[in-house]
Amino acid sequence: MAKAILRKTLFYSQYRTLYQTAVKYSAPVTFDQYKNQKMFSDVQSEVMHSLMDNPKLKEQSPDVKNWIVRLLDYTLEGGKRSRGLVVPFAYEMMEDPKHFTEENLHRARILGWVVEIARETLLGDRTVDYIN
Repeated sequence: MAKAILRKTLFYSQYRTLYQTAVKYSAPVTFDQYKNQKMFSDVQSEVMHSLMDNPKLKEQSPDVKNWIVRLLDYTLEGGKRSRGLVVPFAYEMMEDPKHFTEENLHRARILGWVVEIARETLLGDRTVDYIN
């Protein structure tokens, strides 16, 4: 019983600290959903280009490259992309205004695409496991 009370107290203490820190340092955020989705989608081509420039893929035949491009296009198109969009939004909310830059926001969007690719990979893996 004492451990449960201690855990609860520690959780709420940490939560208050995180909340106060986020409120203290957060920049004023104006969330324009369509603008953020458009800017997030614009980064997709850069991420795809970076993946295709990988030295391991340069050794592959053009058929393999085309298959990978089609696979990524198929799996990443559509959907809400909520997990990927959360990353740049969280950066905007939590970054200290003194250190907020467009370059770092761009990096957060790239990281958001990494999250989306990881999610699709896990989803596909789960589907294959379920079929087997």
